[in-house]
Amino acid sequence: MAKIGRPAGSLNRNRIDIWAIAKKKGVDPFEILLDFAKGDAEALGYQGERVISVTASGQEITGPWITPELRARAASDACEYLHPKLKGVELSGPDGKPIETRSPLDLSKLSKDELLIIEKALGSKKD
Repeated sequence: MAKIGRPAGSLNRNRIDIWAIAKKKGVDPFEILLDFAKGDAEALGYQGERVISVTASGQEITGPWITPELRARAASDACEYLHPKLKGVELSGPDGKPIETRSPLDLSKLSKDELLIIEKALGSKKD
């Protein structure tokens, strides 16, 4: 039977167009995301530190361009490209019915003597 559609893993037309535009502009979005995750402000075109706030006396308080929160978010977003999210899998038996399980041994039907024999064979100790 002939397969219909595009091969598995191949890019659809929209994604091809998007990658062509990024390539034309000389931009790799994934690389930028990783630069944010690394906190590499210079690679992103930032220099020095930025002014975070100004005190009542007029003193400027500076900090990094890329905050730890932004780095964590970028790292999390990059992970989705490297490690796809796992989908939930539902298991079922024939015809969608629940899977039948069986216990290998039903100890409730054994006599006290039989249980003692098993305990001795397994080396169980009673406190």
